[in-house]
Amino acid sequence: MRDHIHKFDVDSCGAEKGGRPFSSFVEIILENRTPSHNGFVAITPQLMSDSQIDAHVTELKKDLDRVAVMAKIELEKLKGRISN
Repeated sequence: MRDHIHKFDVDSCGAEKGGRPFSSFVEIILENRTPSHNGFVAITPQLMSDSQIDAHVTELKKDLDRVAVMAKIELEKLKGRISN
């Protein structure tokens, strides 16, 4: 079984040493999305039961927790690049 659902990812931007000063940052982004039948962005497939809703929400929460850790690591890397 896969360890997460790959709905979210991290994008980052950091100042280069000696470049123009600005604060490094990360963004949590939607990596995987599907347009719904009415044009909205869907982050789950069509859910037809309480158990499906619970299962997908649980997986989304796990994926957000995973990407939060990734974002913190990336931000520390960016900050370290500037201070070295």
